Amino acid sequence: MHTCVEHWHQHPSRKTIYTVCLFGLLYLLPLLAMSVFSWKLSRRLVSTARFSRDQAGQNSVTQGRVKASKVVMVLLAAFSICWLPYHVVNILIDLRQAAANSSSETPTTPATPVPTAVTEDYLVTTLLP
Repeated sequence: MHTCVEHWHQHPSRKTIYTVCLFGLLYLLPLLAMSVFSWKLSRRLVSTARFSRDQAGQNSVTQGRVKASKVVMVLLAAFSICWLPYHVVNILIDLRQAAANSSSETPTTPATPVPTAVTEDYLVTTLLP
């Protein structure tokens, strides 16, 4: 299996900073944005569903909106559960490598990511629309 790995021989501590920045930009920021938008959307769908409950014959519309709200929450959970292991594994690999480099004079070769974490990330793309 071939992997693409950055080599930070001159500044290995910057790789950890880079990985933490990627975690913030590629996981935390999208998770925050999706959480806010999902919360607003779900709140609007449920409040509209409550309003339409007062009118006769709107039960199917109400159930559809509540179901749509639940689907949005499941997609948010799928994103957060599937992408978190990948980022945590990358941060742990960088921290382990930085600790090994600080204790020895010769830089160590970077470890490859755990295939399970990468596989989970690709599986989430099948779940998200």
